[in-house]
Amino acid sequence: MAFLLSDLSGKEIIQIPFDDIIPNQYNPLDPLDEDNIDKTIALAVAILEEGLNNPLTGEFTVDGKFRLNKGHSRRAAIELIRNNDQRVYSQVDIKYDSTRFSLV
Repeated sequence: MAFLLSDLSGKEIIQIPFDDIIPNQYNPLDPLDEDNIDKTIALAVAILEEGLNNPLTGEFTVDGKFRLNKGHSRRAAIELIRNNDQRVYSQVDIKYDSTRFSLV
């Protein structure tokens, strides 16, 4: 199962390989740092339980990557899920599927 990603136009829904979604270098928030990790873990749990309810937005770069404008915390939460982070999985009764979130 893949989740969908919306581009900035808001008119097109596309699927992007997770590894091609890159954070915006100008985003001041690091969702994985010590001050934010608890919120990111809680978001990862919510995504596992309810799905990704709000699409990520961004734009394509010249090298074909998708640079985020909105959704850095959601991307970080999905990264925790993909990495089988036990801080997330210890809070839910969901079996991990290695193909989950290969596309976002």
